[in-house]
Amino acid sequence: MEDDHEKIHLRHRAVIVVRATILLAPAWKRWGKARSVKKNCIVIHSPHDEYVPFEDSVELSETSGSRLVAAGVDHRLNCEEGRKALERALRVVLGDPKYLCPISGSR
Repeated sequence: MEDDHEKIHLRHRAVIVVRATILLAPAWKRWGKARSVKKNCIVIHSPHDEYVPFEDSVELSETSGSRLVAAGVDHRLNCEEGRKALERALRVVLGDPKYLCPISGSR
């Protein structure tokens, strides 16, 4: 009986398929060793970032073929524009069909 209960329980678990990775102002040149990311990666970075050069994300995106979204007023991306860019990227990753078109403002 316990096995049947486990089978029923397993049938009701949600499965989320990750379609992409989201990177926020990645400091890959300073802290990482990777020189590229997967093509389905979404990079969100503020052109006004005072800590991590925006140009590093431009290079990473161009090298990898990933999407770069220029958004936000500083490194933290804790502004309306930064939050909206993150929300939209999350919707793409989670497969919301409304958001599967290219992200506006992306390179």
